[in-house]
Amino acid sequence: MTTALTPYDTGQRAEPATWTPSNSHLYSMPVDDRARILAHHGDDFGKVDFDNPEGQAIATVWATPTGDGWTLHITEHGAPLALAADTDRLRELTGAAQEAIEEAERSTEADTMDAVFDARDGAVDALRALLAALTPPAS
Repeated sequence: MTTALTPYDTGQRAEPATWTPSNSHLYSMPVDDRARILAHHGDDFGKVDFDNPEGQAIATVWATPTGDGWTLHITEHGAPLALAADTDRLRELTGAAQEAIEEAERSTEADTMDAVFDARDGAVDALRALLAALTPPAS
C-alpha cells in the first residue's frame, strides 16, 4: 500500500499545531483538568504554531477582534518570514502613498514654498500610515 505524501511531509507547507486542545477534546477531559487549562492558559487559545519538517516552530499565529474587524498577529521564530498580504487597507494605503509621492514630485515645480512643504507633509503622512499598517504592535 502506497501512501501519498502531504505538503507537510514534503516541506511545501508548514504544519499547524494548536497550543491547546480543541473544544471537543477540552470538554472530554476531566473537569479539574479542563478548569486548570481554562484558568491558566486563556491567552494561549486560538494560537497556532507552524512547524517546519524538523518539528521546529517557524511562526505563531493568532487573530484578535478589533473595533471593526480582526488583527492577525504573527510572531516569527528563527528564520525570517516574508509576509504576503492582500488586503483592501494595504491597497488603499499604497495608493495614497503613491499619490502623495507624485504630488511631492509635482510640487518641486510649484510657484510657492508653501506648496512644496504641503506636498512633503502629505507624503510623509501617507508613508507613516502605510508603515503603521505594516508594523506589528509591541506586545
